Amino acid sequence: MYTYTLTGATYPDCFHAPLEHHTFETEMNGIRSNITVQIDDANKATCIVKTDVIWEPHDLLQHAELLVQNTLNSIAFVSGITTEVFFNRIACPENNVDITLEANYQSAIDSGVPTDLLPISFTIIKLCSSEHGWHLTRSLNEYRLALRHSLDGGFYCYRSIECLRIYCREKFNLPKERDQWDKLRSIAGVERSEIDKIKVFADPNRHGDFQGISGEDRVKTLHSTRNIIDSFFRATFNGS
Repeated sequence: MYTYTLTGATYPDCFHAPLEHHTFETEMNGIRSNITVQIDDANKATCIVKTDVIWEPHDLLQHAELLVQNTLNSIAFVSGITTEVFFNRIACPENNVDITLEANYQSAIDSGVPTDLLPISFTIIKLCSSEHGWHLTRSLNEYRLALRHSLDGGFYCYRSIECLRIYCREKFNLPKERDQWDKLRSIAGVERSEIDKIKVFADPNRHGDFQGISGEDRVKTLHSTRNIIDSFFRATFNGS
């Protein structure tokens, strides 16, 4: 049995929502765990996860934050005030894990791009500032959410691609959805089958049937989506 302890805090600081030892069973990506959540009067949040399986720490971090956030959503519904949880440390003595996070948000994948090439970001910003560029901005925002929320990664990945479809609708005045998809695939140079592979992980969640995604499939989906967005942006900036 492995016991992972995650510690952090809830925000905003001015809103206190103490929760004493809320315990429940859950199944995440086929892994059953016993979860105990506690939030004290000082907004310190603790989540204890007991499981028979070794977790990749950052995967578990995102799962745990989502589970605690779901609890806080009930408080938000009743109070009308939204409050969020962020964990900055995860420890598991049985697995020699003790990680203090430098930032609350961790990227789910590394694109492999050296940081000294990041000035290309300004080219992307310029493109997003062009006519109808708002939809490109939305596409990048959905991809950011895919990086942040691992369980909903497929949902946000597909939405980021759909934003590109909407961009095609507005940019090229294409009222029919079929023509929008055709234009998107033509610009990005991608086959429908590649987009359908991403859609598989989005459809259940889009229709309210929440399902998780394995770590391996999540990374594949994130990389595939990034490649589609990258190709679309490059072709659009070059005037394709």
